[in-house]
Amino acid sequence: MADDRIPPSAPEAEIAVIGAALISSTALTLAVDEHRIQASYFYAMKHQLIWATIQTMHATGVAVDPVTVGEVLRVEGGLDEAGGMAYLLELMNATPSTSNIEHYAKAIREAAMLRRLRGASADIANTVYSRSSLEVALDSAEAAVINV
Repeated sequence: MADDRIPPSAPEAEIAVIGAALISSTALTLAVDEHRIQASYFYAMKHQLIWATIQTMHATGVAVDPVTVGEVLRVEGGLDEAGGMAYLLELMNATPSTSNIEHYAKAIREAAMLRRLRGASADIANTVYSRSSLEVALDSAEAAVINV
C-alpha cells in the first residue's frame, strides 16, 4: 500500500526565511550563522536551490537581495528551476516580518528533523524485517535515531 501522506514540512516558514534573507542581512546572518539553516532542511526543491545559492553568496561576501540571487541563479542555469525572478520577489513580498526569523528557522529545522526521523524509522523497520538478530536490530535502531 502506497503512503500518500505528505512528509512534515513548514512551507510558510520556508517562504518567510528566504524572504527575510532577501530583505535583511541581519536576518540572513541569524538564519545561516546562528540557526545553521541548511538547504537540505527545506522541503521544496526550489527553496533548497534558492537557499543553497543564498548560503554560498553569504559565505563569499556577495550581497544578497532578489536581484543578485536571481542573477547568480540565472548564470548557474537554475533560475527557472527556482521559480524565476518573479518568484524571488514573491518570496520577499510574502514575508510578514524579518524580526520573526528565529521562529521561522525553528519551524524549518523541526520539520527537517521529523523527516529525518521518518527516514530513520523506515531504516529500522527494514532492519527488523531483514531478520537480523535482536542485538543487531537494536544497535542499528540506536544509531539511526542518534544520526537524526
